[in-house]
Amino acid sequence: MKKKRALRITIIMISILLAYFIYAGEYNIKAEQSDIERGIEEFLDIDVTIVDFKEIDNTLAVYYTLGSNDSIGFTALHKGINSRYQIRNAGYSTRNTVLQGIPFETENGEYLAVLGTNYQDRIANIEFQTYSGEIFTQNVQGESEILTVVGVEESAYLDDYQLYDEHGNDITEEMKTFLTTEEGSSTGVGKAELFLLYVYCFFVILLGYGISRIFQDKDRKSTGKVTWGEKFEH
Repeated sequence: MKKKRALRITIIMISILLAYFIYAGEYNIKAEQSDIERGIEEFLDIDVTIVDFKEIDNTLAVYYTLGSNDSIGFTALHKGINSRYQIRNAGYSTRNTVLQGIPFETENGEYLAVLGTNYQDRIANIEFQTYSGEIFTQNVQGESEILTVVGVEESAYLDDYQLYDEHGNDITEEMKTFLTTEEGSSTGVGKAELFLLYVYCFFVILLGYGISRIFQDKDRKSTGKVTWGEKFEH
């Protein structure tokens, strides 16, 4: 009896452990630049260089470049219960604008990441507007690369922006001369819904519990004993 009970508990513990390994296999990126780089490269199957990243509501907003720096990309990494992060989608596009905006969502709301290069460190302030009409101003003086994250009322892309130097002069058109292309193209990669991961983990635990019940039922048949609850049911 005691051996079989220990066996049942062991089966359940193994199933929980297997479910955790499945979960940890998805949430496997540490909050370190080299590991974030490794995770994005495996996800996109292309070499990237991390420019900057910020933590927002247990989510890492990551800005990176590709190849010859002619394309820039963004992804939001989501933190798991094991304190590591998962990529759910990632993308990149050509530098056809000085600033690019990518919306993303955390457990606490909607955000917009605005990213780009501060050419010759001339840009001191940026002002940008979303398609939903929200307007933001950010000081970026002294930052060679720009990664700004703002909370928005609803998911919205970047509509327009103005760039100003330290004297307040509008240098938007001047900064556009640094761009390598006027053609816009983008690529994105996503994965299955997070819901499926929870389904797999739950199924593994449920399977382990079901197998453990087989041994419990065998014990009852061999001893001929029933519980008070079973007597009541009859």
